Amino acid sequence: QVQAADGSVLEDFINGDSKESMMVVFYAPWCPHCKTFVMHDEHGNAAKAPLELFNKDMVAAKGPKVVKFDVTASQPPSIFQVKTVPMVVLLKAGGEYTTFKGNPHDQKSLKEFALAKPAPPPMTIVLAKAEAHHAPSVPSWACAVTETGPPPTVALHKDGAKTQAAHGVFRGSEQQVQAADG
Repeated sequence: QVQAADGSVLEDFINGDSKESMMVVFYAPWCPHCKTFVMHDEHGNAAKAPLELFNKDMVAAKGPKVVKFDVTASQPPSIFQVKTVPMVVLLKAGGEYTTFKGNPHDQKSLKEFALAKPAPPPMTIVLAKAEAHHAPSVPSWACAVTETGPPPTVALHKDGAKTQAAHGVFRGSEQQVQAADG
């Protein structure tokens, strides 16, 4: 069953050092959309409320903890700008959160939102012309990466003009990048 949360529960989570995420559904008992999402299904069955079914999916997928927050019973922490209900947010310790923009009754979109992997950190790529290893007419480039991430596509510049694209796969923290046409 989805646990109810109040302001102190969210404040404790925000100020804690958990590495896990928490999905918070802000709702009001008088709201018709909230009733058929949080409180019960369209037939009045509380056990089959879409949020309860979603919570079971999150437990099975080892996703974020799901809680519900009644905005009529407790004041949300000041970092949340709850202007409409239901409002679904994915919260991280420290207070960073992302608001779900779709229809919470769309279980597929909600699940994708909850289980989305965070984007990799930005990486800085420094290109410098290296000695040609094969033939003097085919330039090769050395690539140094200060942060890891997915294999990039790198634009090569010659004399200040973008002339060729390069690509490759990282091995460790260094990569040899050669012109795509060479």
